Amino acid sequence: MLFRSTKIFVHAGMPKSHQATELEMMEFAADYEEFIMDNLPRIAMFSEFDHPNLSSEFIAIQRQTVWSSIQASKFLPVWNSNTGINGLKKLVDSYLDIGIKGEDIENIGALAALTTTYTNTNETRFHAIACAKPDNLKNVRVSTASSMAWLSPMMRGETIVWDNNRIVRYPADMKEKARPRYKNLYQKAGLDFDKILEDDAREISKLAVWSYNQLEERMNMGKLSD
Repeated sequence: MLFRSTKIFVHAGMPKSHQATELEMMEFAADYEEFIMDNLPRIAMFSEFDHPNLSSEFIAIQRQTVWSSIQASKFLPVWNSNTGINGLKKLVDSYLDIGIKGEDIENIGALAALTTTYTNTNETRFHAIACAKPDNLKNVRVSTASSMAWLSPMMRGETIVWDNNRIVRYPADMKEKARPRYKNLYQKAGLDFDKILEDDAREISKLAVWSYNQLEERMNMGKLSD
């Protein structure tokens, strides 16, 4: 059996829609900092705590004090699109690795050219955060992409499957029709057909992870279908 090497990437994970008080934000930041420090040897890379309610001054202080003592290759500053292209340029001048949120990749067309330019001229490594749309990933130069989309099958009943060189996502109300048609694919992936039809949370999650692994391999080979 072929095993993939596993690397741990940590993201703070507070949704931007969560309206926390200033005190709650500071407590969360302190807890996140403690978690990172306690687990640093096991972590390959972690993104800084980034939220619309955090001031740019707080983020700058965190970078200068807490995170500056961490091995540079493990720390991922996150570009705040409110700082504009100049803000991105400042990060490029200071860091080798930079995180870009999926919503910004979706909405800011200039990132396609900018990521290519900075990758070629500065050897910057960009990392897509919360981004799993193939079209978006094809349009920007990123070294890695992270996503929680693989949790949708167990949480919302979706079906995520690699179908003929592309990712297909079926909503929960289509699972009874969609899932039986991929029996041969499940067998190829070493998955249990009956468990998938029974909506087994573990098996449908394994299907989603397998499907995204196929997407990753195709993108690395430059053979992704439109």
